[in-house]
Amino acid sequence: FNFIFFHLDSGASFALLSNYFLVFFLGVLTFPLMNYLFPKLPDHGYGASRVLGVVLFSYLIWGIGSFFDLALGAWVRVVALLILALGFIFLIRANKQLFVKSKKDIILVETLFSVFFILFLVQFSFHPEAFGGEKSMDFSLLSYFTRLEYLPPNDPWAHDSILRYYYWGYFLFAQILKSVGLVPKVGYLVAMATLPSLMVASLYSLFLSVSRHRLFSLWASVTLVLASNAQSVINLFTKNNIDFSYFWSATRVFKNDLFAEFPSWSFSFLDLHPHVMAYPFVILCLLFVWNFISEAKKLNWSFCLFAGLSFGLLIVTNLWDYLILSFFLMLVALFSIRQRIIPAALIGFFSIVFYLPILMKMFVGREGGMGLTLEYENFNEFSNFFSHQGQWWIFICWVFVIIFAYMVIKRRHPLKFRMEMGMKSFFYLFLLSLLLIFFSNYFILIDKINSIFKINTQSWVLMGIASFFLMRRFLKLKKWWKIAFFFLPVLFSFLLVAGSVVNVMALASFKREGWERPILETNAFIKSDRPELYAAIEKINTEIVGPVGFLEPYGRTYDFEGNRLTIFTGLSSYLIWPGQHVNQRGL
Repeated sequence: FNFIFFHLDSGASFALLSNYFLVFFLGVLTFPLMNYLFPKLPDHGYGASRVLGVVLFSYLIWGIGSFFDLALGAWVRVVALLILALGFIFLIRANKQLFVKSKKDIILVETLFSVFFILFLVQFSFHPEAFGGEKSMDFSLLSYFTRLEYLPPNDPWAHDSILRYYYWGYFLFAQILKSVGLVPKVGYLVAMATLPSLMVASLYSLFLSVSRHRLFSLWASVTLVLASNAQSVINLFTKNNIDFSYFWSATRVFKNDLFAEFPSWSFSFLDLHPHVMAYPFVILCLLFVWNFISEAKKLNWSFCLFAGLSFGLLIVTNLWDYLILSFFLMLVALFSIRQRIIPAALIGFFSIVFYLPILMKMFVGREGGMGLTLEYENFNEFSNFFSHQGQWWIFICWVFVIIFAYMVIKRRHPLKFRMEMGMKSFFYLFLLSLLLIFFSNYFILIDKINSIFKINTQSWVLMGIASFFLMRRFLKLKKWWKIAFFFLPVLFSFLLVAGSVVNVMALASFKREGWERPILETNAFIKSDRPELYAAIEKINTEIVGPVGFLEPYGRTYDFEGNRLTIFTGLSSYLIWPGQHVNQRGL
């Protein structure tokens, strides 16, 4: 029995289940609002309702705490839930049959979310440790925000200094964990399992809005979240040793050991970092953009307001995604319909205004900036970019092979065919992805590492969505054409998922003696290796309330040996990773 619940005690097991149902409840409360904002979506927006629900829940808590200077106690979270409940009651009266009409999609989305939540929890239970990469910092920030009593937050890695880092993702998940009493050592892994579940459910809404086909949307959303990259597929046939270096090499595909990630790799690595936490919010924003493109009538103020709230969330979660999607929205507004320019400007205005207090503290008085320079050497080649996202290029090339064959056999004129297929949404995302690849190779924004990493990580997702947008145009073909078209993409989907499975096997191969597995506890390795340190961490977490500041020896950047108490308790220290203070926080 204890094995089934990952060696958690009854209190932690109950809190884990409560976390699942709280996120479910937030989605239910927000569903009528999604239906109001996206009335023409086939699932009425249910797949993405959880994402908007956690956005509104966290924003209401932040708003109450910030503008009224009140402690972030349990009552603030109760008030936020009551406000959402009132909105639910007000909107559901206009469409009392909403849940009945969406019954099939609700069952499918709930199954999809639950399967992914359990799947990733099981996976994490075999490699739960929160060290390596920037996971120590991520765990420290999440723990800090579970301790936080008043806003605005100070920097837990530079005590008594303003936090000049986009922190919303940590704040959001901390509020959910505090609502159900889930401690960070377990909550970190639960938050990580929630992210791919939110992403796959919201992708289902996005693909269904384009394809109007449930089975296709299910395949596309599952494949995109679980897929590996081209290098992972190459590794299946070229590498023999399945170890950590196998896993690591899947993303180190650019020159000078530069890298870019993809969702399944980041989720498996337990990387609770801003670019990973932003994935579901990016899909929500793309849903707004898609409705922005497809809606024939003028968009109303409420749509622009909630779109601005969602876009602005990216500024304080992962600024790079905001810059990319804002540029995308601007291009769509300029080149699609002239009536869209004013709504796009309103969305941009609201995205700044809603988060202005945070933006003022993040950027005002910060040393350094977002300098843009040209790259004059060390250009990456076609093979580097193909290793990262070539699988989508193969998908797209296969589509055009079928298009050409269809035109030849059916004697259809190319222009007439294109009008029938209607590839506008594909071309928007495809051209944006190509622009991002070009920009990352020939320009440097802030620094070369982030230009390659952040831009190409987002480009991978956008190119994948574009590929499936293009494929869905063939759903109305006759049976044999449909079989011919889908044969290669479905086969290659299995290879991509197989690449991810082997990546997970390589990651989980790193073990230490004495660890209980499966277990959902990020610092279980400390309990086994250093029981006296584990006892000290537990004592601090039990007896000390609030983000108290103290001084301890700091370690090297990306090392968890120094500042162990700060990392695993969420207490504030004065200096931790020197590189982070200079590069990330401008101190």
